[in-house]
Amino acid sequence: MQMNSSRNSWSGSRIAALAVMLLCGTALFAQSTFINGELPTGTATTFSDTVNGLTATFSSPSDPGSFATTTNFFSFAGWQLLSDPGPAAASNIPLDIAFSAPVTSISMDFGLSDTSGPFELQAYAGSNLVGTAIVDGTVPGGFYFAEGAINYTGVFDSVVLTSSTTQYFGVANITATPAPEPSSLMLLGTALAGVGGFLRRKLAK
Repeated sequence: MQMNSSRNSWSGSRIAALAVMLLCGTALFAQSTFINGELPTGTATTFSDTVNGLTATFSSPSDPGSFATTTNFFSFAGWQLLSDPGPAAASNIPLDIAFSAPVTSISMDFGLSDTSGPFELQAYAGSNLVGTAIVDGTVPGGFYFAEGAINYTGVFDSVVLTSSTTQYFGVANITATPAPEPSSLMLLGTALAGVGGFLRRKLAK
C-alpha cells in the first residue's frame, strides 16, 4: 500500500511539473493571427491590429489605401483577407507589415491574380534586410487564381510583401510568433530549474 501511495505521489508530481512547463512555454510563445474577422470589411491601409498583446501595422507607404480588408474568395480557410486594390485603386504596390516587438516567425496564405508567382517576402530588423522567402502558387481545382502559403523564420520586426509579375495580390491567416524578452526567458529558466530540482529530490527519496 505504501509503495502504491509513493508511486501515485510521484506520478502526480511529474504531471504537475509537466503542466508548469507547458503553461510557461505557452505564455512565452503564443502566436497571434491577424485580420481574423475582428476588423470591419473595407478597412484600408494604414491600420493596426492587436492580438495577444502583439500589434501589427499594415501599410502601403508608396500609395496609402492600396490594400483593404475584404471577404475571402480563395480556397484557403478564413473568411477575411487583405487585398489590393483598396480604395486607392493602385496596383503593383508593396504591402508592409511592422510589428510592435521582434518576432521569430511569420506565415500566411496568399493569392495572386493572372500569374502563379513569384510571391516574395522580405524580412527586416530595423532597416536591415535579414532574409527573404520566395514561392509560387498553384490554381486549385474549381478556382481561378493561383494560391499558396509563405513563411519565414528568424528574428525580425517587419516584412515587405511584393509580387513582381502580378498587379494584385491578397493575404490571409497572417500568423506571427513574438520573440520572448530576456526577462521572460530568465523567468522560464528559473521555473524550469525549480521543477528540475523538485524532480531530483523526488527521485532521491
